[in-house]
Amino acid sequence: MAESTANFLVASAPGTRCAVLAGNGHVFGRDGLPERIAKRLPGTAPRPFVVVPRSVNWATDTGLPLVSDPGRFADADVFWYTQYQLDDVEKARWGGAPKERAVLHEQQG
Repeated sequence: MAESTANFLVASAPGTRCAVLAGNGHVFGRDGLPERIAKRLPGTAPRPFVVVPRSVNWATDTGLPLVSDPGRFADADVFWYTQYQLDDVEKARWGGAPKERAVLHEQQG
């Protein structure tokens, strides 16, 4: 997958972007797909970055995620906090159908 992605980016017009969706085990901890793509790209190409989703509880009063461990830069560039499945009370509050809520937390490194 890394080789195919790198080949696509090298063969594409300058400025071409590519999104690769892969499981946490393939990206987490800086030892996976993004690093293998980076090794195959020319030195002037932008480096891949890693977004890792995390399901967390959300505060009912503020509507913000309750994050006890914000993650480490050694594991990802960005952590995307999503809500666990909504219960019936939350479904009623949001008008029936669940609404996706997410907050991105960018790591400073």
